[in-house]
Amino acid sequence: MAILLFTTKAPDGCDLSADKSSSAACAPEASVPHPHDRKDQTRQIILESGAQLFCAKGFDATSIEDVMLACGLTRGGFYAHFRSKADLYEEALADLSLPAEWPSTLFDACRQFPRASAWPFLAIDAASTQPAVRRHYARAVGLACDRMRTHFDPTAAGDDAALAVTAMAVGALAIALSVDDPHLRSRVASACETAIQCLRGDCTPTTDVSAFMGASAASLPAVGDARGEDTVVVDQPILFWALDSDNVSRPRASHSMQ
Repeated sequence: MAILLFTTKAPDGCDLSADKSSSAACAPEASVPHPHDRKDQTRQIILESGAQLFCAKGFDATSIEDVMLACGLTRGGFYAHFRSKADLYEEALADLSLPAEWPSTLFDACRQFPRASAWPFLAIDAASTQPAVRRHYARAVGLACDRMRTHFDPTAAGDDAALAVTAMAVGALAIALSVDDPHLRSRVASACETAIQCLRGDCTPTTDVSAFMGASAASLPAVGDARGEDTVVVDQPILFWALDSDNVSRPRASHSMQ
């Protein structure tokens, strides 16, 4: 009868003839994350959680407890990674990008689910007094304007149009987040979309500006012949504000060029 013998080569430095306790040391070591790697991973999780909550709820309505609870961590662990909520806010939102369809997707969201839109914090954090929030807010508005500039000619007028579109988008979102009437939210979104079309040159030059502004010039009081320096006269029907003798501002309209 033939007997087959198999030999196993021991890893360098291991003696297979030794007892089991010593040979156990020759077993492959389990991969254990380095402490610095674990800390980096935890920090990234906090950043992602913070970005989601700050975007949806804004700075003031998001607490450190909210962020850490979403991560499955305790508040005490927060300060091992960030000095304050403001620091987290700035860093968490630093790398945000707008979807390619913005602001069309924003107006769609305004009609149904305003908080589902991209960057609802643009409306929520608009009046914040926190320096960190204001710094990031300015950057976010700049990014939104840059996105809008791609739809206009690279001129000063195009830059102004991009800024106007951004302001309308933020304003529409602010209204949508503040009212419960879906009909009003829809009207606001549609009015902004019409205005953007005009800024892009997609409406006719004879568009009734006063109707676009939401009022008919014919229904407003006549300006009369006297024109003070506070009165602006344009060649299309449009609302403007004039200062009366009793120092009360009232809407006026004019149809002629002076």
